[in-house]
Amino acid sequence: MEFDAKSNGLANMPLASCRKGQSTQGNRTDTNLQDRSADNWSMAFSTLVMFRRMLAVVVVFLFCAPTVSRAAAQAADFGFRFEFGTCLVPSVEFPNGATERLDTFNGVFTEHLGGEPRRIVTTPISLTDAQMSTIYQTLENIRFFDYPSKFSGVPAGVQEVTTTIPAPTYSLEVRMDSATHTVMWNDQSKPSSVEADRLRTLFSMMLGFIHEHPEFKRLPPATIACE
Repeated sequence: MEFDAKSNGLANMPLASCRKGQSTQGNRTDTNLQDRSADNWSMAFSTLVMFRRMLAVVVVFLFCAPTVSRAAAQAADFGFRFEFGTCLVPSVEFPNGATERLDTFNGVFTEHLGGEPRRIVTTPISLTDAQMSTIYQTLENIRFFDYPSKFSGVPAGVQEVTTTIPAPTYSLEVRMDSATHTVMWNDQSKPSSVEADRLRTLFSMMLGFIHEHPEFKRLPPATIACE
């Protein structure tokens, strides 16, 4: 069978027309590829922007989160017995020579007023929840349970020590999480260690809470004379 180019009209079709058709199809393919490339780039850019926004939200959350959650939760059995004296006046109630004691387990404050005969008074004193929480967090921060039971307050390696008499005397017994620890300290020696400064600050705060309590202010004045 013979193929007649004239009868099929191919003989009259210019060669340039065929090439032009092929070129047009190629241009369409290139355009589609460019469109797809642009779409892919746009999607990648949008994903990057979204990731940066999410990262910014996370950073803000971490830095602006309330600090309350970082504080240690107060132990349910937390309590303490705190004794203080400006000079050593041993008595039946205060064998260590202190003159004031706050027992938060019983909510009782006891004071040696001095005089002859010696007067011992008691009154109910309970600190507020906020005060107890502040004391608890301070004990945690200074690592109270790491202090030795008999504390000197002098930095290790110091050769020259200055002693002052009379001097404040402290005794603090703390219970938390079923553990109990007592630290006794006669603050009579200088220079003072960092640990001593922290403990002194804690005791000063606790005395402030006690001495500002209305029940303490109702007590008669003490007449303790240092011997």
